[in-house]
Amino acid sequence: MSSKIIIPKEFDDFYEWTTKQIEKHGEDFISGCFKWRSDNYDAIKHWFNFDCTERFGVFGAGLTGNLYAFWIDDEGDQKIVHLGLEGDNLLVLGNNFIEFLQYLSIGYDDTCVDDFNATFEKIKQKDNVDFKKVSKEDLDDYYSHTESLRTDEGIKKTFGDLSGADLKMLKEIYKNIEIPDTQKMHNQLQNQIPAIEKNLEKAEKMLLELRQWISKRRKKHHLFC
Repeated sequence: MSSKIIIPKEFDDFYEWTTKQIEKHGEDFISGCFKWRSDNYDAIKHWFNFDCTERFGVFGAGLTGNLYAFWIDDEGDQKIVHLGLEGDNLLVLGNNFIEFLQYLSIGYDDTCVDDFNATFEKIKQKDNVDFKKVSKEDLDDYYSHTESLRTDEGIKKTFGDLSGADLKMLKEIYKNIEIPDTQKMHNQLQNQIPAIEKNLEKAEKMLLELRQWISKRRKKHHLFC
């Protein structure tokens, strides 16, 4: 990591608190991978077309490879940024680490696919799926989209006009995606509903604990700002 990057105390505090939470709950409660990887900097060089890695300190990645990093702006201020998997969604997520944690505590699953403008209420509504009402027909409808992507027409409708090579590649990818037995899946889903509901309650409890911890750290942080 660049020597210009200053690791804030809140980062270390969060690491210690998260470790205790994992011991308490027996599992991770934040999606992604919070560790340094050398190839992250190779990606940054590629996205910006020059070596600007002295201004970055990558500390994490989402499930699909999108990056979280400390970043020094043109004025010399250090902020928290998001770097998308393909060099897109280059966004400032917080002016400091506490603001970044507040962003995580809203409930985003993965910044690569989530709507950055989604409110807490919108995300909560998305998560409130009544699995008891999911029918076999719903599953059939969901997987029919994958079935359509095995044809030239379906791929073009979703991705637009593609070159012959790209079209062939996508057809090969979707041809190898197994479409499950939706009746069997529906039966399994109904049997798993109690466990799913229990896990959702646990996840909400863990997220609430995160918000409470951030609130205390935020008040303490402002005392020294």
